[in-house]
Amino acid sequence: GGGGERGVVIERWKTAAAFASWALSGFEGGLVGAFRGVVSGNVRESHRPKPVLLHFGDANGVARDHDQDAWVAVDVPVQVLRVGTLLVACVPAEVTTAAGARLVRWIKATAAEAAGGGATDDWEVIVTGLANGYSGYVTTPEEYAAQRYEGASTLYGPNTLGAYAECLCELTRDLTRDSAANDSELTRDSIANDSTQTGSGASPAAADHPRLDRAPRDGIQARVPPVDLRWPLWRRFGDVLDSNVGPDASGAIRRVTAGRDEASATFLCARPRRHARPPPLGTYMVVERLRREDAGGESSEAEWEVVATDDDLSTYVEYRPAGPFGLSSRLTLRWRPPENIPGGVYRVGVRGLARGVRKFIKRESPGEYEGYSERFLVV
Repeated sequence: GGGGERGVVIERWKTAAAFASWALSGFEGGLVGAFRGVVSGNVRESHRPKPVLLHFGDANGVARDHDQDAWVAVDVPVQVLRVGTLLVACVPAEVTTAAGARLVRWIKATAAEAAGGGATDDWEVIVTGLANGYSGYVTTPEEYAAQRYEGASTLYGPNTLGAYAECLCELTRDLTRDSAANDSELTRDSIANDSTQTGSGASPAAADHPRLDRAPRDGIQARVPPVDLRWPLWRRFGDVLDSNVGPDASGAIRRVTAGRDEASATFLCARPRRHARPPPLGTYMVVERLRREDAGGESSEAEWEVVATDDDLSTYVEYRPAGPFGLSSRLTLRWRPPENIPGGVYRVGVRGLARGVRKFIKRESPGEYEGYSERFLVV
């Protein structure tokens, strides 16, 4: 009798976990994850001894069909850089001390073998984590089995370290094979092509793989919240709400001193994560310089060139929610012109995608928007 009651309790918890996984993971991916991932014995077996409560989508299914969303990264960037006898292994995760020591040892051995012999001490290896992305922790199988914090936060099971090691050693082999004969022939372009790989990092030909050549996937975060609200309602996405580069009291164009002053503008925008790489430049913030303007002075006929984006050290982007329930968004863009930048007329702009109330009701895809600050003069 007691065993039967415990069995009923366990089944109830499994059912509750399945529905929780479905609710958290979204409709399609969550349905598959909840009723296959949580119940499936092969998922539990692959992560043993970690007890699987929630399964956020089938990674193999995502790899086959990019229409299914996953809450964890499926393709992660792995990179090896070489400078002489120094190798830098870039891992998009937090690597424990023990796992890092094994990676160093294996990479050194691979480099020595691929270079045609020599001692492993001839090579220096640096393992840098949190590089180009984030995918949890990388632990040794022993640390994973202990299931303390780091092991429990290793997303891909006990063989995670081995998978990264295989990719890193293959890249190392490509970089160091017959290095003495090839060093004089390597060019900057060939080094870049050999050392930077995406996806599994298997070979240079992987760049032609149809999955690895895709733009970054948006995932479920692009649909949460489902709507972008214009607030105030009479303003448009891309409108400037506040700025320090407007004309002065006399109506003259504002002057900004390079290396000292800062230009800033706050825009009404959509949720930045509405798109992983907003078109057309993959950036939310742009700083543009006026190259040419027609005699009439109409901005629509002006020719602008992008001189900085949100990836530059001279720029700063601050996001904050606004409006009812935080459904509206604000982006404050700040730019401190470098001292060596050419003088001229500039402006700060924002570009992105928004799903307004009308598009949400009609179930349409997000639309592009852009907006720009007043012109200012950099001196």
